Amino acid sequence: MIFADDVIPRHITCGMPLDYDTYFGADKFGNIFANRLPEDTNEDVVNPTGNRILWDAGRMSGAPNKLDNVMNFHVGEAVTSCLKTKMSPTGDEVVVLGTIMGSVSAAMPFRSRDNVDFFSRLEMNMRNEKISLVGRDQLSYRSYFVPVKCVVDGDLCEAYIHLPSDRQQYIADELNRTPGEIIKKLEEIRARIL
Repeated sequence: MIFADDVIPRHITCGMPLDYDTYFGADKFGNIFANRLPEDTNEDVVNPTGNRILWDAGRMSGAPNKLDNVMNFHVGEAVTSCLKTKMSPTGDEVVVLGTIMGSVSAAMPFRSRDNVDFFSRLEMNMRNEKISLVGRDQLSYRSYFVPVKCVVDGDLCEAYIHLPSDRQQYIADELNRTPGEIIKKLEEIRARIL
């Protein structure tokens, strides 16, 4: 019996539980996602009779409960394996992704709201730099099948280091920082994993 399902039909290539209520997965079109059970569904499971789970049916052969989508991101290649692990004994837990073309990536949560705000603003400014080799808009690429949700593109933020110094200074002024502070922040995030 299916207890909960996603509102988006997906062709899953790999997946794993992140915690008791959250599932991380990837589909054959190169998207990664995380879905979470709504908080009120735990009451249905705790019900000692279990009648609701047994007899409650969803619409159109679906499950009675729907998962909440927590994050979406288009990686660009089919992800064939994912593993929640620490890259070093002192590092943070990350989800390491392996793709069909052999690339290895990591998805990591931010610890503070300050980091979320900083890197979101850096990503927004880097999108305006038009650094794509093929001229494609970065946001439309990362939202190819499903719009990006709650993910900061680390590859795009890392491209800040390779910009000319005048463009680095312009973005740093927009963020009310110096270029050295931005580069230091990027290195700190990288060091959290390794």
